[in-house]
Amino acid sequence: MRSEPGLSKSASLARLRDAGLSPRTVFDVGVATGTPDLYGVFEDVRYALIEPLLESKPFMDRLVEAHPGSVAIHAAAGAAAGEATIVVPSNLSGSSFLLKPKSGVQRTVPVVTLDEVARAHALPGPYLLKLDVQGYELEVLAGAEQVLAQTGALIAEVSLWSDRKGLGMAQLLPMLTWLGERGLVLYDIAAIVRRDFDDAITEMDLVFVPAASPLRADSRYKRTGELESSIAKRRRSFGLE
Repeated sequence: MRSEPGLSKSASLARLRDAGLSPRTVFDVGVATGTPDLYGVFEDVRYALIEPLLESKPFMDRLVEAHPGSVAIHAAAGAAAGEATIVVPSNLSGSSFLLKPKSGVQRTVPVVTLDEVARAHALPGPYLLKLDVQGYELEVLAGAEQVLAQTGALIAEVSLWSDRKGLGMAQLLPMLTWLGERGLVLYDIAAIVRRDFDDAITEMDLVFVPAASPLRADSRYKRTGELESSIAKRRRSFGLE
């Protein structure tokens, strides 16, 4: 698989920052070996790192040490607190509650909700959420209703082939609908990943913001001077000037 050139989480986050987004807590849900594009973009933030694989502990501990007030939670995120069985592939990539047991080794891991984590650690909003949870996005979001109410932006990985995998993974349209019902709309595309052999899009990192966000306050496509120039150019193309 290959990523579409010119797109990245860091570029998308920089646009959000430059447009005025200023979170106080950044949730990294699904840490793995870390999400470098997510760290260091915003100043004076706390990080809440959530990852069920203990192999990720060194990456999480280093980041918490570098950012006082941050927390590392060695658990999966879900709709309700408890325990659940996760399937871990041999390469430690793409671990999921939704994989078939033959895909890897099964582990029982603790499950937390984002709302619970925010309360327990007094993590202040507004929040920035990043989800990379292998099709479990709607379950994680179901346990984050209070956090979502204070979320300035959400970045979520979405598979375009979840319907073919037959694993119960979140699909694009239900996710758009679920978030739309809670007042969040699609704002940007941070990444597009394509299959090598036919260039079909396999997954995307989508950025959502509240519909009423200040980031969407101006509905113009162009600034006044640019608009006038564009109109004049268009009229000349019709031979009117």
